[in-house]
Amino acid sequence: MRTTHLIILTMAAVSLMGCNPKETVNALTSDQNVTQKMAVRFAENMVGLPRALVVSDARKAAPGDKVTVKGAVIGDDPVFSKNIASFTIGSNVFLPRALVVSDARKAAPGDKVTVKGAVIGDDPVFSKNIASFTIGDPAQLLVNMKEKGVWAAGTVPVEIRKNNTMTVQFVDEQGQPIKHSAKGVNGLKEQDAVIITGTIDPHSTPERPVLNIESIVIE
Repeated sequence: MRTTHLIILTMAAVSLMGCNPKETVNALTSDQNVTQKMAVRFAENMVGLPRALVVSDARKAAPGDKVTVKGAVIGDDPVFSKNIASFTIGSNVFLPRALVVSDARKAAPGDKVTVKGAVIGDDPVFSKNIASFTIGDPAQLLVNMKEKGVWAAGTVPVEIRKNNTMTVQFVDEQGQPIKHSAKGVNGLKEQDAVIITGTIDPHSTPERPVLNIESIVIE
């Protein structure tokens, strides 16, 4: 039997917390390759998200405290309140740990993985006619990007780019890429931070790994 800690959320509590832009900018600009302008854009648009607490720790917060919590929508039935915007989340030992892109690239065809990154890569990031796009690890790519293209990985040395980007795609029931661009679907766009769970495509190779998307969280 697994122990599940529960907490009730109202809609007022579930908006995504932003980062501290000043701290993020200071940390990024400590690297001589990152300009102030690049760091500001990075802080405002992408990373520096606060560390998400597990439910058992979030339960310890005092009234008025601002917290970020991770978990699953689980709990006593009904999980969702009928007449108010309230539901229950719980910690679940079976929630997957999100891998960085470089580690997700090592997965074999058929492996199920959860990967975190940003919609970033060679221009264009989104394929035009199929639901395929590139994600990358911004922590590895940003310091190697040049001012003229902060979100274009084409300015990054080939080896760094190869090791820290990968292709993800939406597929149909036959495992074929859906013939429609993924750009704009549910607001998905360049620069978005994403957490994606899926299965490595049967035709994926170590040089060109492809992840078939089963779920995606846009942060």
